[in-house]
Amino acid sequence: MKKYKYAKLIITGIFLMYGILNLHAQDYKSGILWLMFQSDDITKVSETETSNSTINKIFDKNGVYSMRQVFPYAKLVENRRIYEVKFTGNDEDFTEGIINDATDLCFHPYRLSNPVLTYNPEDVFWNYNNGEWMWHLKKIQADNAWDIQRGEEGIVIAVIDSYFDPTHPDLRSEFLMNKNPITDSVYYPCYSAGGIFNPGHGTIVAGFASGQTTDENTIQPDTAYYCSIGYKTKLLGYSLIGGGKSML
Repeated sequence: MKKYKYAKLIITGIFLMYGILNLHAQDYKSGILWLMFQSDDITKVSETETSNSTINKIFDKNGVYSMRQVFPYAKLVENRRIYEVKFTGNDEDFTEGIINDATDLCFHPYRLSNPVLTYNPEDVFWNYNNGEWMWHLKKIQADNAWDIQRGEEGIVIAVIDSYFDPTHPDLRSEFLMNKNPITDSVYYPCYSAGGIFNPGHGTIVAGFASGQTTDENTIQPDTAYYCSIGYKTKLLGYSLIGGGKSML
């Protein structure tokens, strides 16, 4: 019961941030708000309507043209009441309408800020043709997160795949070599490029997870072309070849 109350307080606090902090210094996305309904009875009926007539009047007045459930699979019921609403009207008018006419139906609307991007890696593939070769990072908007977090060395990612190339320019600083996460008294052999195994898919997947990426005051090898999501993390590579007993 206490966990439920705390979760509700946190969620409510997020949506009350708009009312507490009048965000003058932040650049917000215009024409888009997150609304959290106060009752499970209020649901989406169409792209522009809910099951509540009062809210529908506000939507119609402000030109709502799109509505989607933000967290449809959330475990907490409250989180499933959060909807992203896009509209053609004025942000302040929409917010004022919710506060004045639907304060018992919705929590204060939450405004989404535009990301402030200050970090841009110098990796060749990231900058080539607007990131065409790093399309997967563009797809998940990795650059929106890099200003917040780029991983930590204390975080270790285990990749279970085919053999890896620990000498790859984008990976040779990332792997924890010959390390067993359960006990350091057991070691596994390493197989690198040119050895008895031909590393392929495992190398690619490891590069996606934590390939070395240019950062402040760091210089990458000329042949290190890639960048990755949380590149400050470290890697453990487990091979499926040979019964899964070998690492790297």
